[in-house]
Amino acid sequence: MNNAENSFLNEQADSYAIYQLKYIPETRGLRFISFAQAVSKGKRINHDHYDLVYAGRLEKHDRDIGEILDDLYAQFNLNRPGDFHGHSMSMSDIVALKINGFVSFHYVDTFGFQQVPDFLPDNLLHSAEIGLEDDYNMIDGIVGNNGRNPAKKERKPAVSNTEQRLPFKEQLRLVMQEQVERMPARTGRKPELGR
Repeated sequence: MNNAENSFLNEQADSYAIYQLKYIPETRGLRFISFAQAVSKGKRINHDHYDLVYAGRLEKHDRDIGEILDDLYAQFNLNRPGDFHGHSMSMSDIVALKINGFVSFHYVDTFGFQQVPDFLPDNLLHSAEIGLEDDYNMIDGIVGNNGRNPAKKERKPAVSNTEQRLPFKEQLRLVMQEQVERMPARTGRKPELGR
């Protein structure tokens, strides 16, 4: 994890980060294509193929995720910050949002955005969380919540038999799905998270 990514994940305020594909042989044919095209080529959206090129704080907190993403898309196409050195936001870019301690990743698609819940590898998420949380009892797959997970009050009691527990990635996906379902959707429908 580089310093910019570490700073973004450890940021206490609501914030965003923009990732763009590296110029490496593995990303040839993946630049500026839709999510469906990437998937049809059998490609996984791979964190190692991206660089975090810019990060900043979100100014308004009362908007839904779709509106925030649309505003960032407009900003990074029409009115880019002077210290931004990437290309205009385009298909194949990833926008990360950190809102109320919850981090989500969104692929810039043909129309709108496609959520990519497994963009950040488990080991990076776990490392970032260990560095931020006060103690190991707060390690719950959510970076920066200081152990306060609003989703926990609605969950069933923890499973005591370790063989019945879900894998960490599945637990993270479920928590992210719960958070997405709680957010007001502009279109009136709730987005689906992929597996």
